[in-house]
Amino acid sequence: MPKNQTMNLEPLSVSIMEATRLLGFKDPKSVRNLIRSGDLHACKAGRIYLVSYESLKEFVGR
Repeated sequence: MPKNQTMNLEPLSVSIMEATRLLGFKDPKSVRNLIRSGDLHACKAGRIYLVSYESLKEFVGR
């Protein structure tokens, strides 16, 4: 890669709180409801859920 190019790195997943912020919601319950309804894809990692960044982009694009 040439030195003057920068890589645009996107996360694979984000926390529910970060997804709430990115979507402009005030309450994380809204994101949890979207996960339950299947509108957002998430996986559980220990005690937390990680929301797929790709599913966030798809949701915003609808």
